[in-house]
Amino acid sequence: MADLPNPDDFSFVDSPNEFRVRLEVKGEFVLTVMADSPEDARSKAVKETEVLIATGYFEGLDEVQEVEAGFAFQAPRMYRVTSKDGRKMRVSRLEPGMVPREPDEHGF
Repeated sequence: MADLPNPDDFSFVDSPNEFRVRLEVKGEFVLTVMADSPEDARSKAVKETEVLIATGYFEGLDEVQEVEAGFAFQAPRMYRVTSKDGRKMRVSRLEPGMVPREPDEHGF
């Protein structure tokens, strides 16, 4: 088995205030919000969902009686890599054969 690449060799996109929050509105969906903590993320997600409901985003639902915020987790660090087959990607987990991606004339 090949060795895993060293994360310190890669540039990355870190989003410390970005959280994904699972919301239940007669079904479930995941919403990404910027927040300072999981509790703040849940609160912001509920407020944003209320705005979505008010603007008709959930058109087709007969009624929305309650919005409940469930689990909130921080968005993962995304490494900029070139895969084994040469594709430019962002990944949260490094795998053998991935190499650090270099910026081109357009940046990353």
